[in-house]
Amino acid sequence: EVYPDSRLRSAIFAAHKENLPKDKMETAIKNATGNVAGENYEEIQYEGHGPSGTALIVHALTNNRNRTASEVRYIFSRKGGNLEETGSVSYLFNHVGLIVYKAEGVNFDDLFNYGIELEVLNVEENDKEGLHVITCEIKDFGKVRDAF
Repeated sequence: EVYPDSRLRSAIFAAHKENLPKDKMETAIKNATGNVAGENYEEIQYEGHGPSGTALIVHALTNNRNRTASEVRYIFSRKGGNLEETGSVSYLFNHVGLIVYKAEGVNFDDLFNYGIELEVLNVEENDKEGLHVITCEIKDFGKVRDAF
């Protein structure tokens, strides 16, 4: 099945990778899309600072906005942080897709040239850990992941 939402595609890809049963995936999708009688889920973004001023963005899927805000606020405060207004830290982040995989058997120059063809933002080689790291626009994540 084809899913136009890149976040949903990525979640399904990860679920398949972890061998999650199909019925559990379908139930999770129904819950997330609000196709369960009496349930209305929404995605909320929280922003704040954690210990030592670390900027944090938390994405939550909830059927009770007030309960979730209270729980997120509690977690922030318990760990020495502060939940703040929307926009307080999001400007500090570049929202990108990140693909990391083992470099063995792959020529970096060929990979780099292929990355240019796909118009990715960056292709890096991490010799120390034997990894290739590809950075792309969020909207292109599924296309780039499938191409590599």
